[in-house]
Amino acid sequence: MEKTIEFNLEDQINNWASNLSSEPSITESDVEELKCHLLDLMDELQESGLDEEEAFWVASKRLGSSFEWAEDYGEGNKQVIQLRRSLLIFAGVLAYFLLYYFIRFSSKLLFIVLLLRKTNGYHSVDLVAKYLIGAHFAFIFFVVSLYFLEKKTVSFIENVKLKPRHTLLLLFTAVVFGIIDTCLFPIAKSLMGLDNSLRSKLYTVYLYFDYSFPLIICVCFVIIYFKYYRKAKF
Repeated sequence: MEKTIEFNLEDQINNWASNLSSEPSITESDVEELKCHLLDLMDELQESGLDEEEAFWVASKRLGSSFEWAEDYGEGNKQVIQLRRSLLIFAGVLAYFLLYYFIRFSSKLLFIVLLLRKTNGYHSVDLVAKYLIGAHFAFIFFVVSLYFLEKKTVSFIENVKLKPRHTLLLLFTAVVFGIIDTCLFPIAKSLMGLDNSLRSKLYTVYLYFDYSFPLIICVCFVIIYFKYYRKAKF
């Protein structure tokens, strides 16, 4: 005997609202407005004799799908959509700096820890170089995953709804990472002492990173852009 799934009105309404909010052209205030219309229509249907479940399905059907509302609200929310796109671009730039400084300060922290553990300085630099190379490959693997997960990538890009506070949080985090990176460098220099050869080797490692990592970011961005820019709703 099959078990009957109990109808939960709150869950159904939340799912319905979630489908609406997944459309980039529909704002949170629009979703709330449509939600009120749904509840009002349900009240009318229940007064006419329908039960709670029947009223929900009939009301949601009459109000239409998220795709239909997306076309109606798209014209009125052009400024909001443009702001979201601008924030998304800005957030992408901030995410780059956040990742860049995170890799730099974490590699310097690794170098300092190795020196404090009395590891040979040249061997420590080699380990740092391997760590930075590993970061390159990790990012490339991430981009390759995005490249082949076509539907999920396009859906994610379209549905990202950043708010100004999110970009401010990214900015603050990137600044903090940059400060940590700057503060760790004098510590690393003091631990290396007067060994100019070791210092030169460490500088060379970071010099290569400062050229190679931005280059890889740019190449990967161009590849992803030309794959998706016609398919994403921009």
